[in-house]
Amino acid sequence: MTSTQPTEDRPFYRKVEMNTPGATRLFMITVDEGWRSSILCERMYGWAADWLVDQIQGRRYAPEARP
Repeated sequence: MTSTQPTEDRPFYRKVEMNTPGATRLFMITVDEGWRSSILCERMYGWAADWLVDQIQGRRYAPEARP
């Protein structure tokens, strides 16, 4: 049985529609690591947000080792 709860090692990224005036629908990407939630980026077109979530889903948000 696999866990569906987000963790630091397996965060959950989500596309969320922003409440912006105008005809263009804009989205943001949020990340849930189980103990914290953060906004990763905002003001994205829907297709770009879908692409980004597909690329990063399941990868660590802020690994400890940084260049």
